[in-house]
Amino acid sequence: MNICLQKNMKQEVYEIITTKTNTMWGIDYDFYADKLKHDFPEKIIEYYFRLAVNLVEIGSNRNSYAASMTYFKKAKVIYIKILKDKPRWESKLAELRERYRKRRAFMEESRVLD
Repeated sequence: MNICLQKNMKQEVYEIITTKTNTMWGIDYDFYADKLKHDFPEKIIEYYFRLAVNLVEIGSNRNSYAASMTYFKKAKVIYIKILKDKPRWESKLAELRERYRKRRAFMEESRVLD
């Protein structure tokens, strides 16, 4: 994938990281997602949200909620610094909090996203 990035084959790298699991061949796909966030901000936001929501849904405990915050923070950076769309981020955050309002540990962990 490094070679693809060097050859400006960013779409191919994006396709690889979004169609494979994060543990395939021991490759850190998040590293490549970070590299592509300026080229495909909307798609990388979707990637981060998919990973974060999976952690919330599957784990349903404080550790998984804390781990999901890493991805939500990365999405926040894209919304605010790259897309310059803070209102959209705030709307997404409100949706998340509404969706998981009965999960007190999630609500507590999500304070880091303010």
